[in-house]
Amino acid sequence: MKMGWNKLSQIMKGSSKILITIMAVVILAGAAFLIVHYHGHRPHAQPPHAAGAYLVKNQFAYAGYATPEAAFESMLWAYLNGDYDMVMSSVGPKDQADLKKQFGGNPKRFQSQMRRASSQFKSAQILARKNLSADRVELKFQIVTPGGGGRVATNCMIQPLVKIGNEWKLIMNESTQYKTNWDQSGEIQTFVQ
Repeated sequence: MKMGWNKLSQIMKGSSKILITIMAVVILAGAAFLIVHYHGHRPHAQPPHAAGAYLVKNQFAYAGYATPEAAFESMLWAYLNGDYDMVMSSVGPKDQADLKKQFGGNPKRFQSQMRRASSQFKSAQILARKNLSADRVELKFQIVTPGGGGRVATNCMIQPLVKIGNEWKLIMNESTQYKTNWDQSGEIQTFVQ
């Protein structure tokens, strides 16, 4: 009988180790799923609108980052929706650090401020693209906002983008006002006259 208890005890110890291992694997797999799901979750990319399309604020969609134009549309969609994580995915590392500092790493604060700011946004349109190199471009675009007396204000800007890996990212801290000499040099593809 003593040998039976010893054998049963060994089986129980072996079963305990297997059970603990299984539980550890399940817990780690669950944690990995949550990390990937929370931090790596992106909506399903929609086809980007044609370059040069005049888009009002409810027409923007997450279009991915495969082209500069898609990255620009995705960024505006993320801003208009106050989506902190998607905005962070749309910009390069320096801008990510700047945004974290500006909003204290607080997505709720970001969302609140973007909701207020987006009420001033009417539409946007990419007018042209200047290819500076294989991994750097500038987009010329216009944004329409409400102006005084029921009018609208149109602001023409230049937005640089860089390719990091397989994705295009906006360089927010290098955005500038459009100047007419921008059109006078470089390889420019015009979408709207």
